[in-house]
Amino acid sequence: MGEVYLGQVDGAANFSKQVAIKRILPHLSNQPDFVRKFIDEANVMVQMHHGNIVSVVELADEEGQLYLVMDYVPGRDLKAIIRRLKTGDVQLPVDLALWIIRQILDGLDYAHRKVDENGLPMNIVHRDVSPANIILGAGGEVKLIDFGIARARGRIQQSVSGTLQGKFVYMSPEQAAGLSVGPSTDIFSAGMVLYELLCLVRPFDGESETETLRLVRECKISPPSVVNQGGSDQLDALVMKALTLDPADRYQSCADMAQEIRRHLVAIQSEVGAAELGAFLEELFPDGVVPKEEASPKNLDDLLMQQLDAFTPSPSNRSEFTQTRTGKDPLYTYPLNVNSHTGPLTPISAVRTEPPLVGDLYPTGATPVNYQTNTGSTAIDTKAVGRKRMLFLGLMLGALGALGVLLIGDTQPSKIRVETTPLSAENVVLTVDGVQLRQGEEFTSGRVYSVCAAAKGFLKQCNRHRFKPGEHTLQLELIAQPKLQPSVEPSNIPHRILIDRVHTTQWPFYIKPDREYVVCVEANGHVVTPNCRRITGKRVDLSPRFTLKAIPKKPATLANQPAKKVAQNGTTKEAQRTAVSRPPRKRSRGAATHSRRPPPVVTIRSIPTATVKRNGKEVGTTPYKISLTKETQRFTLSAKGYAETPFAIKPNGKTRTETIALQRPGYLTIRIRPAASQIFIDKKLVGTGVLIRHPLKAGSHQLEVEYKKDGKIAAKYGPRTIVIVAGENANLGPVTLKLPSP
Repeated sequence: MGEVYLGQVDGAANFSKQVAIKRILPHLSNQPDFVRKFIDEANVMVQMHHGNIVSVVELADEEGQLYLVMDYVPGRDLKAIIRRLKTGDVQLPVDLALWIIRQILDGLDYAHRKVDENGLPMNIVHRDVSPANIILGAGGEVKLIDFGIARARGRIQQSVSGTLQGKFVYMSPEQAAGLSVGPSTDIFSAGMVLYELLCLVRPFDGESETETLRLVRECKISPPSVVNQGGSDQLDALVMKALTLDPADRYQSCADMAQEIRRHLVAIQSEVGAAELGAFLEELFPDGVVPKEEASPKNLDDLLMQQLDAFTPSPSNRSEFTQTRTGKDPLYTYPLNVNSHTGPLTPISAVRTEPPLVGDLYPTGATPVNYQTNTGSTAIDTKAVGRKRMLFLGLMLGALGALGVLLIGDTQPSKIRVETTPLSAENVVLTVDGVQLRQGEEFTSGRVYSVCAAAKGFLKQCNRHRFKPGEHTLQLELIAQPKLQPSVEPSNIPHRILIDRVHTTQWPFYIKPDREYVVCVEANGHVVTPNCRRITGKRVDLSPRFTLKAIPKKPATLANQPAKKVAQNGTTKEAQRTAVSRPPRKRSRGAATHSRRPPPVVTIRSIPTATVKRNGKEVGTTPYKISLTKETQRFTLSAKGYAETPFAIKPNGKTRTETIALQRPGYLTIRIRPAASQIFIDKKLVGTGVLIRHPLKAGSHQLEVEYKKDGKIAAKYGPRTIVIVAGENANLGPVTLKLPSP
């Protein structure tokens, strides 16, 4: 019922802000039902103030046409993202799909609980939760839009009982049956979107609308793991609870479902967020997450249409004889129609006025074509017609020439030479889209690639560059990475330096300029001044100084006095006198002849504080005491942001305290084609199709990939040894398995 434009608000002091302007199509602006729906949408959305809902700035009227001004979110809607996932044979990571739906559920829960200025519930139900109404911003934002058919108390336009509003494939069964709806309807629709993100299929996609409605009302859905083999039983239970036929069996609120998603993300140790979503969108859309206003033509039809648009006359230059509609309407005009006044409206936005027109359809001095539509007769200027034919012939030749240049340019390969500065950077590694650049490698011209340079002691630098035909040079300037080098005085005293509570021995220690680090020093029997300091890469002084001062010894106490003199028989004289005056005590039968000593205890401390697990179950947190037994005991320490650290306690030993420093993990990013391929690391299944910053313990690991078809391995990759560095992301780039020919 409406259309959306990109607008800009200008203010004082060069203030500028982009906004989205939505208005009713002019041929519907005279229909009261559509106007009431438009006003209802504005009244509902203007009261929404939530981070996951696009906010409305104002509702205004321009010459009798209503328009809505909303915040503009540069990015893509989820429908376009799903289309790109399908065409590119890419699988969206499970945790990223769950995080996106969790954001939508937070916005829906806010709408469901919204009250008016009098404290009365507004009873808002979106009723059209679908990928087309979910916007993902380039920075990782997730926004819900279009409350045009939302049900709310106080609406001007109320839905007719039994009518269906919304997209059928995402409807709940009760909505498809024309029954009353509530928040559970939005929960079902959100579950359908989550199902499509996980499986890239829509369960209710029928061959016709009638077939789709029948499938929706029957509500027979296979668990996601049946379609996507990378799923789990816990994920199936989460999704299927939202997609039950009976609304009473679903989650009681959007907040409950969002909380269940949070628990699942914690269980799989996922820290996904807006940054990870933004990075994934950049990989999915290498030409830019925000779509460009004008796409370059790729075929003859597009070239012809582009040329035709360039020769279309400006509205201000059109003759009044070409107008077939009465009334003032500066934004819309009917196309030329000789025999009828009807036809679809053509928006002026489709007419190119920038850059300036190459020429007018009617040259200066020519008489315009005059269509006498009232009488049916026509008076045509033959000179103008002749000029039009010559113009069209020139247009065709120009289009064919432009197409030839376009095709030749697309087929020419591109070679790039990367020059880095400063020259002191050694062993520079160059990558293009995450794959190491080889000498003389050719690329497709016209595409945008991400070119990166990395070297030890320098920050990684990247530049998005459109490759041109032939050879060309790209220059990248490397910036020296800040070094952290603490100094301890006196240096001859044994001590430990901890960075973020982790013992560090590798110096110099390179740090990131946008991070803050906590540097501490420990030394037995000494006081450290200061104990810890906070350091950032932006500081000039990256050599903090620490001073050690010995702790004074305590004075002698009675416990330290020499023992009393012992008689020749091994007892003191005081003990001999006591033994003479007191008869010996008799022991009762069965009494123990000696006291039983408790077993030695080992106290485990960790830096930082960690959870102690045994056989996969939590048994406590550090400091944790372990009694020695006759068998070796194995445990695992885990903490958020650190790699899991296993350790073992052997049966022999004494009571002691052990301190274990956890290491930060490294990360692995890899994408496999086909997307259904299973990824194994150290013989353990860790994902399907894609891994994005998958945490791994620093060191060597074995990577294997298998693609199964009909239960048999059809293609395999590896085993391959990968080396993970703590705190760094190993991006292996795309890997394509060689499938057997059919």
